[in-house]
Amino acid sequence: MSEMKYRPDVDGLRAIAVTLVVLFHAGLGFTGGFIGVDVFFVISGFLITGLLLKEHDAGTFSITHFWVRRIRRIIPAASVMVVAVLVASFFFLLPDDFVSTAKSAIAQQVMSSNIYFWRNIDYFAGPAELKPLLHTWSLSVEEQFYVFYPALFMLLHRLGRKTLLCVLSIIGLLSFASSLYGVQHDTSFAFFQLPTRAWELIIGGIVCFLPSPKRIPSWAIALTSFVCLAMILYTGWCYSSATPFPGAAALPPCFATAIFIYVNSVRVSAPAKAISAKPIVAVGLMSYSLYLWHWPLFAFWRGFYGEPETVPALVLLAVSSLIAYCSWRFIETPLRRPAPSWTYKTYFFAATLSTIGITTLSVGIWQMDGIPNRTPKTQALLPTVALPTIPKCNLKDATNMGFPVIGNATESPKVLFWGDSHLHCMFDAIDQTLKSNSLAAAFATHGGFPPLLDAWCLGRPSEAILTWNDAVMSYIREREISDVVLVARWTMYVEGLPNGSREVIVVDSETKPDQELDGSTMARSLARTINAIEQAGARVWILTQVPTQQGLPARRSFFAATFGSGDVKGSSFAWNQDRHHKANAIIDQMRSANTNVLDTWQFCFDESKDSKVADENGWYYHDDNHLSAYGAKQLLAPLLNQLCNKLVDPKTKTVPPGN
Repeated sequence: MSEMKYRPDVDGLRAIAVTLVVLFHAGLGFTGGFIGVDVFFVISGFLITGLLLKEHDAGTFSITHFWVRRIRRIIPAASVMVVAVLVASFFFLLPDDFVSTAKSAIAQQVMSSNIYFWRNIDYFAGPAELKPLLHTWSLSVEEQFYVFYPALFMLLHRLGRKTLLCVLSIIGLLSFASSLYGVQHDTSFAFFQLPTRAWELIIGGIVCFLPSPKRIPSWAIALTSFVCLAMILYTGWCYSSATPFPGAAALPPCFATAIFIYVNSVRVSAPAKAISAKPIVAVGLMSYSLYLWHWPLFAFWRGFYGEPETVPALVLLAVSSLIAYCSWRFIETPLRRPAPSWTYKTYFFAATLSTIGITTLSVGIWQMDGIPNRTPKTQALLPTVALPTIPKCNLKDATNMGFPVIGNATESPKVLFWGDSHLHCMFDAIDQTLKSNSLAAAFATHGGFPPLLDAWCLGRPSEAILTWNDAVMSYIREREISDVVLVARWTMYVEGLPNGSREVIVVDSETKPDQELDGSTMARSLARTINAIEQAGARVWILTQVPTQQGLPARRSFFAATFGSGDVKGSSFAWNQDRHHKANAIIDQMRSANTNVLDTWQFCFDESKDSKVADENGWYYHDDNHLSAYGAKQLLAPLLNQLCNKLVDPKTKTVPPGN
């Protein structure tokens, strides 16, 4: 199996892998298209191992030569893409986003994108799908693998293939075990890091050690090949962001890829011939460039316009394909053939020079704080995008009744605000309103934790959410709270994110798979929460979710100011009605003598029925759904004053009608 020859069916697998990835990112079906990256990993492991075995057997292996091939293959196309992203970011991104992109460019240049994004994707760091270099994490995983793998071969190959295979198998099993553990305890680490991904590359490598499949009947090879392709497509179609991944869920696509490569290594089956067709192979040949270029285009689009509809998504894919072809034709293809006049030192020097140049440029952007004076007209407004700073309260504090008291903090609070990050955004506005009304309130907020009893989110730590919410409920009972105000990103818990992610949907022990999107779980959980609060002797006030935006209003305003393209409008009333219909209907059903609904929308739309996103003094939104501290004050002060007036007079049971 160590004899390496060109196999068009492997390029066909590459085509399938990159197609799954780009369709997933485009929102055009294949909610599990991320498994395309795993297919790539298996293919890389197979090709690299086969090459190393061939050269070691022939006595021609040189680690310097190996790395030069990797330099020619990976660095030029990736470096051009990174420079293009930095140039585009100068025109399109806010300073903070520009700095974040520059930092990720530095990480990409030093083969640590996966580490950077693992450490820097948090709840308020901005949606991951808006980061134009996020996709480079997988390149870093491969690059890190290429550093240690050839060295391992040099050490163990002289001991024989059996020893080498045994060691690789042990490393693969340990890596898989760490992936299983990581999926349960640190999903972000498990997704991004080499130790939890190495087994996928090693599976591809082990194929090279297997005996020849010459004795397998042709019909069995054809059937097996068909089943393997079907498994790859099935997992790409049926998996979703709610699937615990990688872990055990990565086994089917990885094994399917490895088995397909193995059984077609001697005789090519009909399925292998089918994916070896020239149009499919052409996509496979430029799969690396297509992977590099499609993601930044979608990331920039989402930052301006939100999730692309079908037609824009198809246009973006067409543009991505055109750029990818140019990258493959004019960058990848020429550099795959070594230049006769270039020595190894020349290649290393060129790669080092490129890395230093891009890193220096990125450090400069970072040190200049994203060059805020690019648009002096909007520079003064930049601080208004920020979120408020809130008092620290972790899970341990919560279980010890350590929720911060805001407003007139000298008083014992009889009011409690309970919510997720949407409540965090309102901290300054609530604190200021409470002080002006001489009221005190406890403040219980945790990003991503729905204020719902006995419920959690698919992709978030259920035990932590349950513990937090139980602690809030205990506080309400023990401190004899009279009024509880619930604030949350309600629609997300019913329908998931606009990009189709379902890992944020609320579930409980009664949730059935076919009920995840019908809202029944949130309705049941909200009713359960309201009942518990009322039994504790408190009234309930529910704030409806503020309007959601399509894209980032501040980013669009920044760009408009740069090019003088006019004012930016917010999302329409009609669009928000459609987006928030289910959640608002559930909340409206909860109205009762002791449960009041506070409508944020009456203050959030202008006369044209467009949501308000800014005024001459600042921007109202931090991103596409969170208000900025400034925006919360400007939009919600009247509503919060109405609420405080009712809290002063506990005999009143309803909020007066809005304007």
